[in-house]
Amino acid sequence: MFYSLWVLLFITFGSAYDYRHALKLSLLFYEAQRSGPLPASNRITWRSDSALDDHGLNNEDLTGGYYDASDYVKFSFTMAFTTTILTWGMLSFRHAYNEAGQYQHGLDAIKWATDYFIKCHASKYEFYGQIGDFSLDHAFWGRPEEMNMTRPAYKIDIEHPGSDLAGEAVAALAAASLLFENFNQSYSDELLRHATELYDFATMYRGLYHDSIPGAKVYYESTGYGDELTWAAIWLYKKTKDVKYIEQAETFYTKFRIKDRPNEFFYNKKVAGIQLLLAELTLRPEYISTIKNFCDYTIKEQIRTPKGLIFIDKSGTLSHAANVAFICLHAGLTLNISQAAYVSFAKEQINYMLGSTGQSFVVGYGQNYPKQPHHSASSCPNLPEPCGWKQFTWKGPNPQILYGALVSGPDQNDHYEDVREEFLYNEVTLDYNAGFQSTLAGLIYIENENKLTMACNCPVTQPGPTLASTCGGAQYMLFMGLLEVFLRSQCDLEDPCGRPHNTPVLPEYDFIIVGGGSSGAVVASRLSEIPEWNVLLIEAGLDEPTGTQVPSMFLNFIGSEIDWGYQTEPEPSACLAETEQRCYWPRGKVLGGTSVMNGMMYIRGSRKDYDDWAKAGNEGWSYNEVLPYFLKSEDNKQADSMDRGYHSTGGLLTVSQFPYHPPLSQALLKAAQELGYPIRDLNGAYHTGFNIAQTTNRNGSRLSTAKAFLRPFKNRRNLNILMNSTVTRVLINTTTKQAYGVEVINNGVKQVIYASKEVIVSGGAINSPQILLLSGIGPSQDLQQVNVPVVHNLPGVGKNLQNHVAHFVNFNINDTNSAPLNWATAMEYLLFRDGLMSGTGISEVTGFINTKYNDPRLEHPDIQLFFGGFLANCARTGQVGERVDNGTRQIQMIPTVLHPKSRGVLKLRDNNPLSTPLIYANYFTHPNDVKVITEGIKFAMKLSETKALKRYGFQLDRTPVQGCESLTFGTDPYWDCAVKRQTGPENHQAGSCKMGPSSDPMAVVNPMLQVHGIDRLRVIDASIMPAVTTGNTNAPCIMIAEKGSDLIKSRWLTPQAGFFYTNMPNQRIDRQWGSW
Repeated sequence: MFYSLWVLLFITFGSAYDYRHALKLSLLFYEAQRSGPLPASNRITWRSDSALDDHGLNNEDLTGGYYDASDYVKFSFTMAFTTTILTWGMLSFRHAYNEAGQYQHGLDAIKWATDYFIKCHASKYEFYGQIGDFSLDHAFWGRPEEMNMTRPAYKIDIEHPGSDLAGEAVAALAAASLLFENFNQSYSDELLRHATELYDFATMYRGLYHDSIPGAKVYYESTGYGDELTWAAIWLYKKTKDVKYIEQAETFYTKFRIKDRPNEFFYNKKVAGIQLLLAELTLRPEYISTIKNFCDYTIKEQIRTPKGLIFIDKSGTLSHAANVAFICLHAGLTLNISQAAYVSFAKEQINYMLGSTGQSFVVGYGQNYPKQPHHSASSCPNLPEPCGWKQFTWKGPNPQILYGALVSGPDQNDHYEDVREEFLYNEVTLDYNAGFQSTLAGLIYIENENKLTMACNCPVTQPGPTLASTCGGAQYMLFMGLLEVFLRSQCDLEDPCGRPHNTPVLPEYDFIIVGGGSSGAVVASRLSEIPEWNVLLIEAGLDEPTGTQVPSMFLNFIGSEIDWGYQTEPEPSACLAETEQRCYWPRGKVLGGTSVMNGMMYIRGSRKDYDDWAKAGNEGWSYNEVLPYFLKSEDNKQADSMDRGYHSTGGLLTVSQFPYHPPLSQALLKAAQELGYPIRDLNGAYHTGFNIAQTTNRNGSRLSTAKAFLRPFKNRRNLNILMNSTVTRVLINTTTKQAYGVEVINNGVKQVIYASKEVIVSGGAINSPQILLLSGIGPSQDLQQVNVPVVHNLPGVGKNLQNHVAHFVNFNINDTNSAPLNWATAMEYLLFRDGLMSGTGISEVTGFINTKYNDPRLEHPDIQLFFGGFLANCARTGQVGERVDNGTRQIQMIPTVLHPKSRGVLKLRDNNPLSTPLIYANYFTHPNDVKVITEGIKFAMKLSETKALKRYGFQLDRTPVQGCESLTFGTDPYWDCAVKRQTGPENHQAGSCKMGPSSDPMAVVNPMLQVHGIDRLRVIDASIMPAVTTGNTNAPCIMIAEKGSDLIKSRWLTPQAGFFYTNMPNQRIDRQWGSW
């Protein structure tokens, strides 16, 4: 079931309360509590700069942070706990914050605290825990901007330790480091550095912080530091994935006897949170049972008020209830234990706070909310009116609304007094709102998933290879099989109601598209926008398996049944160490084509690529002319951080970086910077440099062209899709030289389907020339040799075949070779679409450089660097730390030749349309390609020697390539041998149906993508590229399809046919008809 049918459709039909609005208000409360110089973005108009002279004992700047409550003391202990819980909620329920439009405000709230903690960490073993004196502070009632009392600073250090305070600060900083690593890596690294130093301090110098800062005991006593040390170690593990931290956490857990069942969760008692995190990270029954016992006891046996509120303590009644609601909600979702009961409990408690009894306890929410919160600043009238103790006793409502503040709450009998002086009822504090806000985010998350589930009540019949089989069979069956069950229970991944299905085939269509891959799916989508046109898309494969939706498993399906599995003929200068000297060419035999199997990088190529196409006589294909077609498809989720003018939003193709980046990804970028390469938008104004590439992913799952361009329109009446069917040839009238249909094998039976307007071949660089040749279009001599009747002599068909070519350079690093995939990473993905499974490891990083053979002024780099490592794709047991082998972890750097001078050729093996073609890649037959890749290898070695990578212990694997042992390792002759024996054929095949003017004897299609000499027949895919583009080819294929679709429309959408049409994609009249 989809998450227990999304918790019984969110415990029967959702909620009457606006959780999104409550979340927004809660963040406003934190803005009202800010100390120090306020940013221009602060939304609380009655607040301004305050406490600008806060400083440490050595005059350190300690401005910033948050005031704790109604008063103006800054307590680092509770502020850190608040930060940890808020960050936990943002990490777990990121999409909820986005849904509420509050994600950036959430980040700002966290950073306001962590910026302050960095200041408090004055030296390695020194941390400020309190600013302000209670007695002085409590003698003042008024605005923080008007404070005039002394504000002393108190700290912990070696002689005055505080393991609890330091440990809580570690948790906050480590959690925030994890949160910010995808937005601000340098800041994330800084937070982690402070966290690890404070962890050393906390563990080496033990003690209770209130013994070192005695005044804190009055308000925020700590009864032990064992839970904080365990808490800190767990959060460091979550951030770093360093096994030593989880081992230390479990040691502390035992040593400090934390395993006993708690009955609360708050700043001084973190045991329940520890048990939950250990259960999630290890999935061990002992931890799962402890958290289950806690939640079951809380729900069934804990004291309640008559109206149902959990009552744990009168001080912060509602906060205690919100905190345990967060823990149990999280446990229900992540561990799938008593899910309906735990979610119902959380919803019940939060609804109580929002007004289910007729009294809202959140300031500014609902009709009957607290009007007199115990809060000094909000009790003050507008300036220039004075503010003092008179306002404390005034019986009217606070002049300023302290939006979002959760008050302490009622007593055990539901009695509540909205009186300012009654702090037991109306106190507000930082930590009161933390668990409340994070629970709100969880409930929003469930509401969103419930909406998805309503659209998922369809039969699940998706075929495809199993994950266990793609990993290697029986030894992977248990874990990978169970993981696949969970993956297929995810509505957005399985998408049972959104997938297209085979439809009855008509005898004739206006347009027939052959091949539903990266280009063909786009063409079918765009042509079927015209309601009067009947469009048929024919695909040899079936729909994409659910497992392909997981980014980290992008290599799993190579060699599976959705892969054509092509092999070249024996190569003279490449793949010499492979069986029969054949190179393997994976190509997608599936709806969506190779966009279902690729690494998802969205790389357009260089300006010079397209300008060179235009200079070769291909009018309309210059960079400035094709850029609008890149923009037409694009829905860039990070457009604001990209080069202006080069990106767009609102298209069908979602483009963004993966949600999660391994730390080594950032280290690779720093290494590139050390060598003088910029980190930049690789699809922008310049093309040389490095970055974490943007990809075609949506919310952490693959976005194939089938998913982006076909599924939204699967119900169009004029779009038919025929899968598992192979086109054997295009039918051409030999007299008129016009295409009029196709012959197709459907369920083992040949049939003819007619096209009244055009046939579009979009089979890719292998299948498109093969189909043309089988149709009698190609070099007449080659066709005659395999007994295919010549319809039209076209010498260029199958020629000009190009592909990028690479070599894998291996490095060992200081890390045990454990499987990145385990239950912890799986849970991160299943629940939050985050973590290692939501990306491709360090394969997300790429770089473009110029070798000495290339002119850097052209902005047309000749080497692309790919990387490999930390790919969470297979595991046998799912246990954290599962060893792959006894060696150290290996990382690959993969220099790739972008502008190969070698050219291949494709021919028919025979006249059987089901036979694979003869493919001659001819890698490295031009000596320049070897020279260029050798320079790329040298760059990779240089990159490994940078300071940024040395800290990982990068060591070149100097094991000689078999067959090259007689050559001195690292010399040019050695690399000449190595690249030819261990060749890395990239999957960027192109050029085999070259676009060019009629004056080009090797051109197959003209700039309108029409086959030379044959009317009503076009080729639209990578095969038309005169030269392969500078980088990954998926984005250019989509652009070619967008432009090709418009070229078709420009021919057939005429005034005579009753249409208005313009060649500018942003000035077009859209003639879509409703939901047809």
